[in-house]
Amino acid sequence: MTKKGYYRKEIYQNTPETEKYLFQAAIKDIIIDQEKIFGIEIGVLYGETTRFLLSLNDKINLVGIDPIVPDSMEATLIGDMEIIKQNIERYKERYTHIKDFSYNVSGHFTNHSQDFIFIDGDHTYKAVGLDYRLYFEKIKKGGLFFFHDSRMNRGGANFHIGSSKFVDELISSDNRLELIGEAFSLTCFRKR
Repeated sequence: MTKKGYYRKEIYQNTPETEKYLFQAAIKDIIIDQEKIFGIEIGVLYGETTRFLLSLNDKINLVGIDPIVPDSMEATLIGDMEIIKQNIERYKERYTHIKDFSYNVSGHFTNHSQDFIFIDGDHTYKAVGLDYRLYFEKIKKGGLFFFHDSRMNRGGANFHIGSSKFVDELISSDNRLELIGEAFSLTCFRKR
């Protein structure tokens, strides 16, 4: 059995206990044969997940997209560039921040150039759907789609109706993706 098959069978079929473990297992699976891994994070806030993703492997290069405005679901949450810089300081040579809305900058990325995307920006149904449609072709075949706050209807964290509804629909009707793992509020798909 290949190493990739091992990860899918042994880790993904059993829901990991933490979101971090799901990120780590899924990304480790795609790193096996690559010199560099390219990812996009939509919604950075303070850069804590950014730092975690960059810490997983020195092959990972990440572009964070966040306009640094009040959160769509919780207006008191506003990202902070100084905190982001502090959080990614150790990895700054592998990180680029685009201070803009994701829908304005999708053209910055060529099709099939990215290994993964983490969609964690505006959590409304319409916005999550737009991010998915705009960035779908940017992800390589076999690449990963992570959706945060997307499991309230499937035993996960009980919040964010819009993103949860959108991901429920992906599971039931989009055969371009394979559901490979879930943890707390995180859902992970592989692009077929």
